[in-house]
Amino acid sequence: MKTYRFLAFLLDHLILSFVYSAVLIFLSWESLITPNESNFNKPFEIFYPLLAVTLLTSFMKDIFNGRSIGKRIFKLAVRDADNLNQVPNKFRLFIRNIPLVIWPLEIILLLIINKRIGDLIARTQVIRTEHK
Repeated sequence: MKTYRFLAFLLDHLILSFVYSAVLIFLSWESLITPNESNFNKPFEIFYPLLAVTLLTSFMKDIFNGRSIGKRIFKLAVRDADNLNQVPNKFRLFIRNIPLVIWPLEIILLLIINKRIGDLIARTQVIRTEHK
């Protein structure tokens, strides 16, 4: 189970990083190819707004039935720790992902105790499911 959780975590991170990088390059393309005084700062101007959108997307990655893309591929789902048949509400799923900003610590805890800080805060548990 730890392996699947780690792989789902890694896949979600890679997908988000790829999309973030692709959008940043797309929006900055002209300034990267032909920089001049009027567009030289464009990558720096869009970095923080794009980062904010990316973080928000990361925090909301599990709100669709407690499953991100990585969890769907590896047949995992986030459930309420007290009732494994129940999907936590969207607010708890959002709160659960805020500690992802300290992802190195999250990975260490995930590999050691098979729980993230977000799971402990939101009282959630990741389970293996039968359906995709």
